[in-house]
Amino acid sequence: LALILLSLAIVVPAVTAQVMDDHFKQKILTISEQDFWGSIQPVKGLEKAVVAGQAGKRDLAYRLLGEYHRKSLAVEADAYKLELAAGAKEGAAVERRREAADRVLRREVHGWAGQVIKFGPVIDFNADFGRSGQYGWHYLGWLRPALDQYLTSKETKYRDDFITVTKQYYDQRTGLVLRIPTLHPVYYELGAHAKTEIFLPAYAVLVGEKALDTAGREAMLKLLLGMARSLHRMQTEYRPGNWQIVGAQSLYHTAVSFPEFKEAEAWREK
Repeated sequence: LALILLSLAIVVPAVTAQVMDDHFKQKILTISEQDFWGSIQPVKGLEKAVVAGQAGKRDLAYRLLGEYHRKSLAVEADAYKLELAAGAKEGAAVERRREAADRVLRREVHGWAGQVIKFGPVIDFNADFGRSGQYGWHYLGWLRPALDQYLTSKETKYRDDFITVTKQYYDQRTGLVLRIPTLHPVYYELGAHAKTEIFLPAYAVLVGEKALDTAGREAMLKLLLGMARSLHRMQTEYRPGNWQIVGAQSLYHTAVSFPEFKEAEAWREK
C-alpha cells in the first residue's frame, strides 16, 4: 500500500488528471434517476423495472432490478463466496478478518503510516489522512472485512453496517475536499478500480436480501455506474504503469457484469 501511495504522489501530475467539467458533474458525480433508468436497456426481464424507474416508483423499480440481478449476477456472487470459503481454512486469517470487521463496527479506521482515526456513528470521509493518504483510505479496503465477516459468520450486524457505511460514502461524495485538485478520491483511476472490486461483488451477494434497501441499492449501483463512466473516459491512449491496467480491468468487469447498461458495449471495446 505504501508503494502504491508513493507512486500516486509521483505520477499524478503527468498522466492521470481528471477533467472536472459539466459532464463529470452531471454524468459521473451526480447521476439523476432519469439518467440512471435511461441508461438501462429494457431487455427481457427488465421492462417493468425500467418503466417503474422512469415513472419515479423507486422502491418498486430497484426491487425489480434486484430480482433480475439476483439471477444475472449469481455467478459473480458464487465466485466471491467460494473465494472466501477457501480463505476460511486458515485460522489466523479468519481471526484477522474478524478483528478488522470489528474495527468497522467501532468506526476505527487505520490509514497510511499507522494513522488511526475513530469516528462517531457517521464517518467523515473528509477526515485528514494526509494528501496521498486521503486517496489510500478512499480505496475502502478497510470496509470489505465487514462484508466478508457477514458472509462467513452470517452475523447480520456486519452486513447492516457495511450497507450503512456504503450509504454514508455515497451521500458524501459531492462534498469531498480534493487534496490533489486533479483527482476526485471516489472516481480517480486507482480508487475507482479498488471500489469496483468491492461494491460489484458486494451488490451481487447482497442483492437478494431485504436488508439492502432502496437507498443502499441506489448507492451501490450509481457508484458503480459513475466509476465505470469515469474509467471509460480515462482510456484515451496507452499509459505506462499500473493505473491504466487495473482501471481497464475494472471497466471490463463492470461491462460484462451489467451488459444491460447501454454503455457496456463501448466499455468492453475500450
